[in-house]
Amino acid sequence: MQPFGGAAEVQLLRDGDEVTQLTKFHETDSPNDSIELNNILDTITGTGVASVGKVSFLLTCPNCGTREVTDFGYGGEISARPTERPTLKQLGEYNYFRRNRAGVQREWWFHRAGCRAWFIAERDTTTNEVLLTELPGEPRDGGAA
Repeated sequence: MQPFGGAAEVQLLRDGDEVTQLTKFHETDSPNDSIELNNILDTITGTGVASVGKVSFLLTCPNCGTREVTDFGYGGEISARPTERPTLKQLGEYNYFRRNRAGVQREWWFHRAGCRAWFIAERDTTTNEVLLTELPGEPRDGGAA
């Protein structure tokens, strides 16, 4: 058994009642060797395998207003399109390679559960703070935060 969980523990976390299943996973034949419930919860919420930061955030559609990010589809970071006919290497780089930098970046988003419009958002990828949203072609100061 690995400290702070392992592959088997990750699978258990996907299957439903995590605490019950982790308790069963860590039990042995001897009651003295079993892990207590509080230790399991510490493993789940501490530095263990299931430690997760804040993932969800709100996004403001320029047409519909503020909604949960699950209403939207991520379209990727904005990158400059090739101006002339690209070579296969340039086309591959444009289609598949992204900077994926930590910090503020401009991204495409699609409001799939609303007006179905594509729009641009400036988002800090380290905090998920959305600084600006705007429709393509809008003036830079005309967006909503």
